[in-house]
Amino acid sequence: MILCDIGYTNTHKNAERLHKNNIIEGIKLAEKTKDFLSGARFVWNPEVSWPLERLWESNPEKREGLIDAIKKGQLSIDASYLNLNTSICSDEELFHVFKFTRNIQKMSGVPSDVFQQFDIPGISWGLIPVMAQEGIKYVISWPNTDRAGNAHTHEIDGRPFWWVGPDGESKVLFLQPGCYANSGSMQKGWTTGRPWFGQRDPEKVPLTIKTGNANVDFTNKLVELENSDYPYDFTVLSWTLWDNSPLDADVPFAVKAWNEKYAYPKII
Repeated sequence: MILCDIGYTNTHKNAERLHKNNIIEGIKLAEKTKDFLSGARFVWNPEVSWPLERLWESNPEKREGLIDAIKKGQLSIDASYLNLNTSICSDEELFHVFKFTRNIQKMSGVPSDVFQQFDIPGISWGLIPVMAQEGIKYVISWPNTDRAGNAHTHEIDGRPFWWVGPDGESKVLFLQPGCYANSGSMQKGWTTGRPWFGQRDPEKVPLTIKTGNANVDFTNKLVELENSDYPYDFTVLSWTLWDNSPLDADVPFAVKAWNEKYAYPKII
């Protein structure tokens, strides 16, 4: 995942180009690693559907390949259109959040039933019955803990719960694993992702980031979870080099090497 933050680091046009390239390169990398053992095969997750919609509309010749990649599990499409401030959406706009992904779901036959939200620390309560009606079953929230304070983490991080809507009936399974990037990815991103902030010439931005190392040792994170009496035998982490950066092409190879060397934990 690469945090899709339109207008934050660059022009809308350049952000669109970068995120469309990430889909194209992500599918290439998924195809390149398709024979890796389960867990190390690359799957590109564009996080929101806006980049796919832009690619869909601007490059009609790619539509068949995009649907094929979704069917193969090489491209994973989450339900939301953008990382939105849902508190300013009207009732009608809340339904439009899922219009494009419902169409893609019909064409591919692959459920798009996970709503991910990055950076923005909150979701309007009224979105719950809308999601339930649109067939969305799960919410994964990745807030910006630096700018949103820590109040939202109180007894929530890593503790999934059923979030019941204001109608008292509709519900989604909500999980907030923590902040939106594993520390290892942000450390790498400082030198490989952030340098492309504000680069107005898209020809100078690499199509992918490849250094030969993805730093997938999550030992410190596991020790932290054990010390906090974490009750589950799995955890979820996001790998985000920085806002609006090329994808990390080292990840599947690093995961493959880790899983071949260590029996536990297995990284997927």
